[in-house]
Amino acid sequence: MSFALRPALGLLVSLCALMAADESSCELHLIKIGAVPDFVTLKILPSGDTVRMEAPPAYFLPAQALPPAARVSLSGEKTKGSINLGEISLPTSGRHVLLVMPAAGSGFRRVLIPTDAQHLPKGSVGFLNLTSRKLRCYLDAAFVEVPPGESMAHPSISAERRIVNHRILSADADKWKPEGSTTLILGANRRYLIAVTEDGPKGPIRRDMITDPAPDVTMAPLLKPEPPVTAEPPHPDQPTK
Repeated sequence: MSFALRPALGLLVSLCALMAADESSCELHLIKIGAVPDFVTLKILPSGDTVRMEAPPAYFLPAQALPPAARVSLSGEKTKGSINLGEISLPTSGRHVLLVMPAAGSGFRRVLIPTDAQHLPKGSVGFLNLTSRKLRCYLDAAFVEVPPGESMAHPSISAERRIVNHRILSADADKWKPEGSTTLILGANRRYLIAVTEDGPKGPIRRDMITDPAPDVTMAPLLKPEPPVTAEPPHPDQPTK
């Protein structure tokens, strides 16, 4: 059985401008999968401050530091008006990706996972299991087991260009059920996130692949503002006597 790996309809809503990074704030990439608007506004709660984000599909842009906040509400821009994408709690620090996608039935699903150098290093492939089944995710012979609702990077890491056989197996009682295989061409000096979803517990499994084409840029520390100049101006020269 084989499947075609769908190009990530995923939206990476990353933030266009680099905001000053506060040590206690969350640094965020925002990614969509499926029918989510291309521009999203985050409303900081309870202050009401807003941050508008562009939503490029399928790849990372540099992260942005949000103002310190416990929760944010999200709304997507439409031709007329906006659409409510729901709310989510934010961590107090660290770099994360926020995935937004249509939920099964109606509404939207929001998933927040860490994507710093420890959790998704350069040259790695991460798997995010958004199904109800435990998965085995293979690159060639090596695999990583990912429980439902969790994410994990594959143990195979390489910054070189490589061609790998990718398979997924799902837990079915005391057996592992093949969910298809395909060949992945992984570019040099990149990292990838593969989100695995389903329409229902017994429905077909789908994969959406999101690429970080420039980790040296997207993983770099955010710029901090220069401290204000507070030195007193020099006194004018005294007249000679």
